[in-house]
Amino acid sequence: MQSIARIGFRAPSLKQARQPMARRAGTIRQASSTTQYTTSSRNFKLTPTTAVLCFVPVLTGFLGIWQLQRLKWKVNLIEEVDVAMAKDPMILPNEIKYVRFE
Repeated sequence: MQSIARIGFRAPSLKQARQPMARRAGTIRQASSTTQYTTSSRNFKLTPTTAVLCFVPVLTGFLGIWQLQRLKWKVNLIEEVDVAMAKDPMILPNEIKYVRFE
């Protein structure tokens, strides 16, 4: 009897032993049928994780558009500097007054 107890066998309680086997099995079936799994979209709840996962593609799209606008601005700025560098140098006046700001 000790070897059976070591492997985890539990004898039914006195109350369970008096019940018919069909009734005990019925309670097991009843307990397992209470679990409900639904895939209906009516039970959809907006959790913080879902909100972030929906917001990330939108944010990424706006950042991509912003980067393209920045690229266009930067290319135009470089072209302006190149045009200014290609011009003849300016002639400075003979006397330049040095103004010291304090």
